[in-house]
Amino acid sequence: MAAFFHIVVHAVMKTVLFLCAGAIYQQTGKKKVTELAGIGYKMPVTMGFPGGQFSMVGYPPPVVLSPNYIWVWEVLRPGNPSLSFSL
Repeated sequence: MAAFFHIVVHAVMKTVLFLCAGAIYQQTGKKKVTELAGIGYKMPVTMGFPGGQFSMVGYPPPVVLSPNYIWVWEVLRPGNPSLSFSL
């Protein structure tokens, strides 16, 4: 369950990042970050890009870290035979 949730969250985050990067390239034709000054004012919808970046580094914690908490809970529950393999 935790692995599936982690894969789904990661896939959504990566999709947001790639779609925003593609939209910026399609609209401006520029690839260098130094040439993209003021892009937030020109393309405000692409401000989902920082949201994807924040989620890749663990913010918001309930969404990104939940799979890790679920995994730890599953491994440490009493009577779990995989405990010896996980440690």
